[in-house]
Amino acid sequence: MQLLNSGNIKEAIHITKDKGVKHVAKLEAKMLQLTLYARTKANNFIDNNRNEQTKLEKITIFLTIIGVFLSLVISFIAIRIVFRYEESLREKNEKLQKAIDEIDVLRGILPICSFCKNVRNDEGYYEKIEGYVSKHSSVDFSHTVYPTCMKEHYPEEYNSIVSMHESKTTTP
Repeated sequence: MQLLNSGNIKEAIHITKDKGVKHVAKLEAKMLQLTLYARTKANNFIDNNRNEQTKLEKITIFLTIIGVFLSLVISFIAIRIVFRYEESLREKNEKLQKAIDEIDVLRGILPICSFCKNVRNDEGYYEKIEGYVSKHSSVDFSHTVYPTCMKEHYPEEYNSIVSMHESKTTTP
């Protein structure tokens, strides 16, 4: 370029034809090497990406299979638990139904004498309350005396029981 600007055109042409051609040939060779290097790197990059994609696909398939397997196991366990609770509930319902079937219920108004405490049955006759309830249910009676009634009706026995109880609690 300097020779050309200084007016030395022949010298510039000679250098361009001789030295320039060699220089351009070297540049082209270097460009071919660079292109080959870039193409090799690109092919390696593509191959690595394909390998990684294959690995990821295998991992995805493996995880999907594991997920399905775990879902099946969890479903199986959940179903077993539900069946167990269902069976337990069924047994409890049967026991409850059996208990309900065994319960005899007295309902309605039961006329009772204010003095003797006898009750009027369905035929209009009076009978002892214990007999009436026993006939209409599975209840049995055991008689005892209420402490206040014992004190009022059997004062001697009441005092004897109280004194005997007091002597037991005060004696060390």
